[in-house]
Amino acid sequence: MKHLIIMLLILGLVVCFFGCSEENVTAPDPNQSNQSLTSFEKKTMVYFNGTSQNIGMLDPGKSVTLPDGRIITRGLVVQTNDIMNDPRVTGIVTWVVNIDEYPDGTDKRWGTGELIIPDVGKWMMPYIGWKRDGYVTYEVDGHGKGDLQGLKAHWTYHKEAVPGVPFDVTGFIIERN
Repeated sequence: MKHLIIMLLILGLVVCFFGCSEENVTAPDPNQSNQSLTSFEKKTMVYFNGTSQNIGMLDPGKSVTLPDGRIITRGLVVQTNDIMNDPRVTGIVTWVVNIDEYPDGTDKRWGTGELIIPDVGKWMMPYIGWKRDGYVTYEVDGHGKGDLQGLKAHWTYHKEAVPGVPFDVTGFIIERN
């Protein structure tokens, strides 16, 4: 048994050292986008912060109250004015919101956002969120389009669950070097 383990280790080392030679490298596919981030590329995280103020509701969506007291809302559309210290994440965001609100006042939220930066591009922003302990929080991951293509970003929106209070926002943009 000991000899078998040693032979397998030697075989593994031979494959690791000699299995990938320069002759086996394939040419890149010209149809494949080179905009994606890979784990081998050097990346820089650029941090930002700011506020997000509600502008208003564009569509109330559909809501229904279930017998157990939950309120289910689908397709609510709102806009916010996001003002950050980085112009690449500053502008008007249109959010599509889905909410499951529970009788105890907590909820879970999810949906999509679109932040358009005029003459630059836009961010596509799927998110999850929740209301609990008197606060509302959203975790948002976005990917850029247009001149923002290839960039990824993360936002955290957090505020007291009080109407009219803006969100405090922190986040980062992942840039390739």
